[in-house]
Amino acid sequence: MRRIAYSLGLVLVGVGLMVIAGFMLLPSVAAQTPTESELPLPSTLPLDEYEQQLFQFLESKRYQELGWVRDKRVRDTGPFIDGVSYGTHPAVRIYYSPEVYTWLQNGREGDLPDGAMIIKEMFPPPAARYADMDDAAVNDQLAMWTFMVRDSNGSKDGYFWGFHSTGAGVDNNDYPFNYPDAGFGQYCARCHASAENDFTFAALRNIEGEPGNPVSYRVDNSWLTPTPEAAEDQTKTHEDLAADVDPEELAAGRPARDINADFVELFDMFGPVAEENVVSIPPVTYDHVVSGPDGPEQFITSDQCLSCHDGQT
Repeated sequence: MRRIAYSLGLVLVGVGLMVIAGFMLLPSVAAQTPTESELPLPSTLPLDEYEQQLFQFLESKRYQELGWVRDKRVRDTGPFIDGVSYGTHPAVRIYYSPEVYTWLQNGREGDLPDGAMIIKEMFPPPAARYADMDDAAVNDQLAMWTFMVRDSNGSKDGYFWGFHSTGAGVDNNDYPFNYPDAGFGQYCARCHASAENDFTFAALRNIEGEPGNPVSYRVDNSWLTPTPEAAEDQTKTHEDLAADVDPEELAAGRPARDINADFVELFDMFGPVAEENVVSIPPVTYDHVVSGPDGPEQFITSDQCLSCHDGQT
C-alpha cells in the first residue's frame, strides 16, 4: 500500500509540475499570436500625422515583431540581365497582416477588412544577393518599403498606398515640397487595378509554410561586377525615378504664340466673379482630391486621370 501511495504521490507531483510549466509557457505562446498593426486608420487623421506614425512603424520594423507571416525569401519581381533590373519593383520580401493571410487562406472571398496591411520590403536587386544572408544581414540592407493599408472610408478603391525610404520626411507645405509618395488614390493603382480582386497580387505560394514557390525569373551574373551606372541605378528610389527635369530647363523664354485679340475682347466682356461664387482649390500638398468611397464628388484633381491617360497601364 505504501508503494502504491508513494507512486501515486509521484504521479500527482509530476502532473502538478506539468500544469505549472504549462501556465509558465502560456505568455510566450501568446506572444507569438499574430496581432494587428496598432495603427489608426489613415482616414481618421490628417495626412502628415498619419504618415508620422506609419513611417515610424516601418523604420522601427515593428511589423516584424507582431507574428505576421512573410514571404519564403527575398524574391525577384522580374528578370535581371546585363546589369539592368526589369522588375516591377526591386527585390522584395513581403509581410502580411493576419487579416490578409486569413483572406488568402479563404480563397480571397469578400473584401479585406479595414486595417489590413501588406508591407513590401524592398532591396537592391537581384534577390541572389541575399540568398546566403541571415535575417539580421538582410535587415541591414533594408531601407525602402511600399505598402497597402485597407481603409474603405478613404477612397473608392479603399486603400492608402505608398512608398517610404529611411529618413524621408512626411508630406508638408514647405518648399520645395515632397513628391506625394503616400496617400489615397496614388500611382500604385495603375498596376494594382488589374489584380483579380481587392487590388493585390498576393499569393499563398509566396508565403512561408505554404506549398509552392514564388515565380522565378532569369537572372544572369552581371550583378557580381556591376558598372558604376548600374550600381547607382539599383539604389534609386521611387522619388528619384519620378523626379522631373530641372524646372528652369522647361521654362519658356517667350509665349508660344501671340495673344489672341478676339479672346481678350471676349474675356473683358465678363464681369468679375465674387469670391463666394468661386470653388476653392486645395493648397499645395493637399491639392489631391480623389474619388471618395461613394464615388467622385464635385471634382477630382488631374493626377487621378493620369493612370490611364499617360499610357502607364
